[in-house]
Parts: sequence; structure tokens; C-alpha cells
Amino acid sequence: MPARSADAQREMLRHARLPGDTPAERLALANAALAHGFDPDQRAEVALALARRALGDGALAREQGTETPAWGQACYAAIFAEDLETVERESDIALDQGRRRGSPLALVSGWIGHVSVRLQRGDLPGAVAAGEAALDCASDVRWTVIASRWLSASARFLAEALVGTGELERADDLLREWERAGDLDLPDLVLVRLGRAFHAEAVGDHERALAEATRFGEVCASVGYVERNSPWRLVAARAASALGDQRRAVALADEALVLTRRWGAPGELGATLRTRALVGPGGARAAGLQEAVTLLRTTPRRLALATALVDLGVAQRRHGLRRHARAALEEGMDLAARCGAVPLAERARTELHVLGARPRRHLASGVQSLTATQRRVAELVADGLTNREIAQAAFITQKTAETHVSAVLRKLDVRSRHQVAGCLAADAEPGATANAG
Repeated sequence: MPARSADAQREMLRHARLPGDTPAERLALANAALAHGFDPDQRAEVALALARRALGDGALAREQGTETPAWGQACYAAIFAEDLETVERESDIALDQGRRRGSPLALVSGWIGHVSVRLQRGDLPGAVAAGEAALDCASDVRWTVIASRWLSASARFLAEALVGTGELERADDLLREWERAGDLDLPDLVLVRLGRAFHAEAVGDHERALAEATRFGEVCASVGYVERNSPWRLVAARAASALGDQRRAVALADEALVLTRRWGAPGELGATLRTRALVGPGGARAAGLQEAVTLLRTTPRRLALATALVDLGVAQRRHGLRRHARAALEEGMDLAARCGAVPLAERARTELHVLGARPRRHLASGVQSLTATQRRVAELVADGLTNREIAQAAFITQKTAETHVSAVLRKLDVRSRHQVAGCLAADAEPGATANAG
């Protein structure tokens, strides 16, 4: 770690004992929370306690504004610690401030929070919508260091979501556009490299995935920055394994495992356990994946759970555990479909065919096919809200609200908004079953 960065971090850590009763104390606590997030010897619950005291149930947002580094630092620590409810609540405050004050940067900060939360929860369509909403504000934002950092983070999150839904061309177009934004080795733009690593892995370009992920890590290390909630080591480990460099793959996965175990956020630890199992000995793979699945079931990370379940099913099939494999693959396929993870659902479906199973079609229609965001929009439609009112209630743009309403009507196979309430009521009745298509 560079000396200047280490000195600054030690200075910020000195404020950790402050109670957070005044604006000055909350500001200092925001810095302390971020410093704990970057310290590899700290734990998530400690950083989260500092972040919550700093945020003060909206006090920091009112005092400093949601366009400021202090508010972003406290929210960032909460994201690291996987406190999705706090991040979501603060992001709603940012969106409200952005609209009331006419601040595009506050809107961007709010949408960044929402896209990160939706990604962690496995709501890929919702993450895409939030990421697009953030970047829609780009033309109105004055280009500063903070703005470039937050917008590049939005691009990274959006690219990950698009890759997850299988929209690889859209992800590629987005990333190529950001390549022209400047030097991607600058800390303000380096997150775009992580988006490029996700895309490269998805298209099977393992050399590029390894290069992009590794370079991201190098730039972070050069400025004393430990990316807690970043899977760069995991992408690099899987890429190295695919290229036949098992020693490097295991070393990267083990390094990530040490960091995530010490930090203690269960979602990221579960994702790390999955990758460690994939790059380790084949004989131990199923047991390692089962450990990842068991842990991920305790978290809201549905897509990470779906991915681990599919990997577990594949490993069990190869070990001749056909009944267990089928159960894992069927659960993983259904969960992937609910997340909007089309490629993952198709992979599970293909593996089930190998087992001789005839998996039911993905939930392409019916209430159970709605994503979390679409379900919320459906409930607002059922309450009689207009698209404009839905946009205000859900903190989304009116265009995004219109897109979600159209998707709801299509999935419920109704033509009138007035029929939505009946569909939701029927699904809530005892014994109601999802329309499997």
C-alpha cells in the first residue's frame, strides 16, 4: 500500500469511536467506515456499524447531500457488508433529492445503489433498468472525478447485468463506448475493466478475461484499494483454470477465500467457495459446491445460489449421483429463470436433457414469472396507479415504468391493466400454481 494511502487510512480509522451525534461526527464516521472497508484485517460488522452511525437514518444525506463523497463512502461500506436494506433506503433518499433539487449526480448516486442491490438480489432485469437509468443522466452531469467514478461504476454494473441476461452484444457495445471515455487504468475508470472481464468470460475469451481482471486488481493495489465486493480474483481464477494454469487458479481463489472469510460477508464468501470448488480437485468439487449452496441459501443472493446449484448438479451428474443432480439442476434452472438469467437457465436445461429428464419450460408467463421489480410494478398497477405515479412510487423513470408495465401485461397474458389485480389475487389463493407455459 502506498505510504500516503496508508497514512490517510490510519487517520480515518482514528474516528471510529465517535458516536455520530453531530454532522461533523457523521462526516468523520463515513471516512472511518470506508477505511475499515479497505482494511483487509477488518470485519464487515465493524464497518457496517460505522456506516450506519454515519448515515444516521438519512441525516448524513440531508447534511452533506447524496452527491458527496462522504455519503457515497458510507453507502459503499454498507454494500461491502451486504446490508442491502440500508443501501436501498439511502438510494431512495438520493433519488428523491435528485428530483427535488434537479441534481443529475444525486440521481446517478441513487441508481448506482439500486443497481448494486438488484444485482446482489439476482433481479437482473431490475439491475439493467437501474443501470440504464443511471447512465441516462450522464449527459446532464458535470464531468468531475466523482462523476466519472460513479458513472463508470454504473457501466460496470450494467455490463454485468447484461451479461447475466445473455445480452452480450449490448454489453459489448456499452463497454466499447466506455473504452473511449479515457484511460481505463485510472482509478476513476478502472471499474470498466471489470465489466470487460465479465464479458470476456461469457464469450469464452479466457485470456482476455484473465488479463482484464488481473489488470483491475493491479490498478486497485497501486492505490491501496482492496475491492471487497469485487469478484476480480474469482473471474481471474476461473479464467486461469480454463487456460490450464491450475496453480495460478488455486492461488487466486485461495487469496480471495482468505479475504472473504476474514471480512465475513456471507454472500461474497458463498460465491468464493463456489469458485474455489470449481478450480480445485475434481473429486472434491461436489462437496465444495454443496458448502457454497448451503451458505448462499442464508443470503438474498438468488443468482449466486442458482449458479452454484447448476454447478453442483453438473458435478453430481459426473459422479453418477443422478437423482441429486436432477434436483439441483431443476432448482437452479427455475431460480435462474426467475432472475432473468437466460444463459444459466438454458445450461441447466441442457444438463437435464443429458440426464434424460424432460424439464418443464421456463416460467415465461404467470405471476411467478415476474421479477421482483415487475412484481412491485404489478402491485402498483393493481392499486390503480398510472405510469407516471408508478415511476414516482418506484423511483424509476416514466419510460422504465412503461417498459415494466408492458412486461407485466405480457407475462400475465392480459390486455387490460384492470385485470392485473385479479391475477395477483388468484396467485395468492391456497393451492394456486404457477403457469409454467
